[in-house]
Amino acid sequence: MRNLRLYDHARPIAVHLDQGPVSLWVSQVPLQAGAKPRGRMLLLHGNPANMHDFGAMAAHLGRALEVVALDLPGFGRSDNIRPVRHESVLHTYARHVQAAVDRLGWAEPYYLLGHSHGAAVAQSMAALYPQRIARLLLLGSVGTPAHWGYRQLAVPGVMPSLRVLARALRLPSPRPVRRRLVRAIMTPIFAPHPLPDEWIDTQLAVVDARPEVLVNMALVASGDPCSQLANTAAAISAPTLFVHGAADRLVPTRHARAIHDIVARRCPAEFHELPGTGHMLHISHPDRIAQLALDWLDRSPTSTR
Repeated sequence: MRNLRLYDHARPIAVHLDQGPVSLWVSQVPLQAGAKPRGRMLLLHGNPANMHDFGAMAAHLGRALEVVALDLPGFGRSDNIRPVRHESVLHTYARHVQAAVDRLGWAEPYYLLGHSHGAAVAQSMAALYPQRIARLLLLGSVGTPAHWGYRQLAVPGVMPSLRVLARALRLPSPRPVRRRLVRAIMTPIFAPHPLPDEWIDTQLAVVDARPEVLVNMALVASGDPCSQLANTAAAISAPTLFVHGAADRLVPTRHARAIHDIVARRCPAEFHELPGTGHMLHISHPDRIAQLALDWLDRSPTSTR
């Protein structure tokens, strides 16, 4: 399957909320010749990542849907946003993403797909804006309680340490050393599938341009977002599809199932656990995941609002 270069079609959208204008970068997947889209879908990446992760999957989805990928605030090319007092970081992100959707002119309910932390943002959007989300698709969702990665990011002193590391990365350092660091961190997350060299190069380019992305990794994990997801899951009314890798070493399946069980009490929800698949299933199996999503959209029931 071809891998779309989503940044070739990307542009910034100015969002004006509580902290002045913020630019969020979006990429609209070109429609294939003769395609008649059956709806619109927004793609939200994980932490740390960017829209680039969806290149192959977007190519498949674009055969049947109008697809837009977005860089979450503070990641990829999108501006940083400051935490808002008395509001969770998840809700701050959700409000900014929905404002970008509004700027796109999407007046009708749309499909929303998120991976990992992007799935957490997607869940928050579905809880805050139930009339806007037609279907919710969650890949490798962070779930509840917090998985080991977010527990580590919440340890006191981690954020200052990441700030020091970000400043250090601004200094000249051998690229092989940085590649080894990324590989050591990400290999367990990609397991049981190999970590692509091209993915490492892409992420290093992002960190070279914006070392503060490392700090944002800890920022979005602050305030116990996994407990917040459990508290707001009952407000989701859109039919929801959970897809999780059975071999996911970052987020065990039981964490995502805990959210599924809450959502399923109010609206139609399905859980697909894929054998032999890890956390980065949208990269290791983009065609399989995209087809699973399209098949579900074709047969999923209407929302119970």
